[in-house]
Amino acid sequence: MPYDPLQDVKSVIRHAECETRRLHHACLDTPHILLGVWRRREFGKIALAAFGVRERALRTAASRHIAAVPPDPPAPAAPQFGQTLPLTARAAHLLQAVAEFADQHERDAVFETDLLYVGAGAPEYGLVPILADLAVEVQQLRWELRPSDAPQYGTPHLDAFFKSYLRGPLGWWRRLFSYHYSDARIPRRSVEPRPTDPRMLLLNIADQTLRREESEFTISAADFPAWVNDEVRQTPGFDPQAGFRGVLDLLTEHKYSFRFGGLVHDWPDPATCRGGKVFGRKEGEIIHIRVADRRTHAIAPAQDDPCLLVYDIAETVRQHGKWPETITRAQLRDYLPAQLVQHPEFDADACFDALIAQLDQPQDWKRLAGPICCCGRPPLWVYTDGRQIHVARWLAPWTQRQLLRSGRRKRDATLRTD
Repeated sequence: MPYDPLQDVKSVIRHAECETRRLHHACLDTPHILLGVWRRREFGKIALAAFGVRERALRTAASRHIAAVPPDPPAPAAPQFGQTLPLTARAAHLLQAVAEFADQHERDAVFETDLLYVGAGAPEYGLVPILADLAVEVQQLRWELRPSDAPQYGTPHLDAFFKSYLRGPLGWWRRLFSYHYSDARIPRRSVEPRPTDPRMLLLNIADQTLRREESEFTISAADFPAWVNDEVRQTPGFDPQAGFRGVLDLLTEHKYSFRFGGLVHDWPDPATCRGGKVFGRKEGEIIHIRVADRRTHAIAPAQDDPCLLVYDIAETVRQHGKWPETITRAQLRDYLPAQLVQHPEFDADACFDALIAQLDQPQDWKRLAGPICCCGRPPLWVYTDGRQIHVARWLAPWTQRQLLRSGRRKRDATLRTD
């Protein structure tokens, strides 16, 4: 079954159609889509609830808006989003704008939060008047949905809502379910700070210091722009003075309040890597950086460590967002990081043979042999049939027992015998 990048939006559309039929309307308009977002009960509903929106008030505002603004005629050439009812031109333009927004940001999926973000940014889509009737700060809502656009890092409304949700009368049960049952878990998300966030600027400075050979550095406000990379300098709204002041506020005097230990990102030599420990503090209006234990290590060819290749493959499949996945010998390069492939001693055939040999045996947790379940979101099983590598999100219990004992699925092993 091919992966559908509009799967989440189509789910919203199905709920919106139920609301349209419930109100005895002939066309699906943007107020129905907003009701569909609420009825889907995912992160879009929680984002609205964090601003005090309640279901009865939302239905009242949507009905009032539909009665005050008659829906325009159906779009003559509306894009197909899985709907059975005709879309109004306003709703079709909104869905098309959401799909284009996901394409511009190279996203593999379109979420209901994208509908709110795009719809609240353009009044012509009809969501802004409804949100205004509900006393929702539209710009603040967009910042909560996409924190990278916010002037300050974080999601204060959503964070406060989650805390009150878990501290309520049923907070104990909610915490218990959130830990043990994924279906009852509160929808969470990972928030990536902007490149101009002071914490990211500190990591940028640490990366730059590890690339050099000196052990101590002093950075002033005039020198600060030279200590950040091109990505930060080209970020819209980057202010060197504000960035330097933000970094100073994170540091303290008389002791190293910043400690970092790790590897240099995008190290130019694929055969080696550099790592070390970086300490930082401030001296008045100066940032003082000290580097300790800086080392350059030689990286072994990828075929020498097939276990790491298994986790690299699982991470690539997660980024693609589709499973189950079958990887042949010719496709292996597409699932490995560029730094491994660019290693001077990299051998794709040797990597594939090493992976098959690692996976095609009974499971041994001590040696990480046999099929491997890679933890993460979602957890993925990586196993083999002796000829190809398979990645699956879920395996039946009897299939798992079969893999644990023999290292391969009998059904897959009998597909080809040549």
